[in-house]
Amino acid sequence: AESAFEEDSKRYRRPIVERTCVYTDDFFDNTTYDKGAWMLHQLRYILGDETFLQGVREFVKRFAKKNVDTDDFRKLMEEVSGLSLESYFHQSYFKGGYPEFEVEYGWNELNDTGDLVVKQVQKADELTPVFSLPVDVVFHTRSGRHVRRVRISLAQEKFSFSLDSRPEIVEFDPQEWLFKKVSFKKSLSLLANQLRASPDASSRARAADELSSFRSDEAVGLLKEALQKEQFWDVRAKAARSLGKIGTKAALELLLGSVKIRQRKVRRAVVEALSNFNDERILDIVGDILFTEESPYVQAEAALSLAKIGKGNLIERLGKAMELPSPNSTLTEACLEALGYLKDSEAKKILSEHLKYGKATRARIGALKGLARRGFLHEDEFASLKDMLLKDKQFSVRDQVLTTVGEVADRRFIETLKEASESDVDPRIRRRSLELYLDLSRATESVEAISRLRADVDRLKEENVKLRQSL
Repeated sequence: AESAFEEDSKRYRRPIVERTCVYTDDFFDNTTYDKGAWMLHQLRYILGDETFLQGVREFVKRFAKKNVDTDDFRKLMEEVSGLSLESYFHQSYFKGGYPEFEVEYGWNELNDTGDLVVKQVQKADELTPVFSLPVDVVFHTRSGRHVRRVRISLAQEKFSFSLDSRPEIVEFDPQEWLFKKVSFKKSLSLLANQLRASPDASSRARAADELSSFRSDEAVGLLKEALQKEQFWDVRAKAARSLGKIGTKAALELLLGSVKIRQRKVRRAVVEALSNFNDERILDIVGDILFTEESPYVQAEAALSLAKIGKGNLIERLGKAMELPSPNSTLTEACLEALGYLKDSEAKKILSEHLKYGKATRARIGALKGLARRGFLHEDEFASLKDMLLKDKQFSVRDQVLTTVGEVADRRFIETLKEASESDVDPRIRRRSLELYLDLSRATESVEAISRLRADVDRLKEENVKLRQSL
């Protein structure tokens, strides 16, 4: 979902089913694959496992070795389920975007009801509708777990649920069936219960993430419990990151004591969280992890954390670490990316050296990431990247050049991007070059318009001063 969200927000929004394109490879993107997969996941939720799987088996059997389109699949699933799915397929496959929900909960003491207000806050237009979808609202009361399925189809709706007692946990689509974004602000007590007792791991992970907004000892205690006792690694990792965001002394001490936790993905999150603090002990502890940790991905996170903190003899440390062997040059890539945070002449020299053709591909990509982290390009680096985009033989390097150019938003590349959009052998590079060319061109027009406006304002100020003086 995150991949599709990023493409939608940073590059373009389109329907899954589209009849026109600039390049045929345009259809092989996150909208087709990631969002498309989630639309099948949602359909399984709507139809139920048995019906959905029966339909898939029949689809494969009936259309084997034949050409099909989306409507063929819809009609077959309607035949198997006995439901009309035209509306669902229309909004899911022939429209773009996704629902963005804002959810508010309140307990009505007079009626013993849990009241839920659900808003769809995405901008509705010709491409993006107000969605109509079922959703599970889950309440945990003294008598157990109660699942209430409702249909959301308006921009704002209110639902009231009669319950036997005030719920200790309130959840909105806790099993993550829907392709959506949700903002659901809850009290500390509701999040605490959700983190400790929800049977859905994704719901516990959300609670751990949302506790970062509470800068209190109680929140730190809850996250400590999750970090030390939770079984699912993602909940523990989110607990670690939330402790980093809270940023208190108690949170720091807890993270420092967790750097040797067994699960490597959790250790990585702990090291990442430590970059939020300014404490001399971190330099020694994370610096040791950089050289002694068994997981290269935790080592890579250590390199980035040290650079974000920005203290100590980092050039020497990162220079030594990048020479250590790691699968696919993972650590080397991270150290070069980390050097971008330092913004000094020695770091620049190392990055420039590793941009050259003949260096390991992942090292070159790491150097390009380092330039993006720095946020600007020197003239010689601009010349190197221009040459790499137009002439480099490695697709992944040219692709990373485009990512770096996009992040630094360097308008010097406008003409180079236009050339790459017309000449590159790979349609994916041509497409991204064209997107960036248009983005930077629009930005240039905006900057020039603002400059003209400022000049007009300055001229009016001068005329006003002269007028006052004449009076």
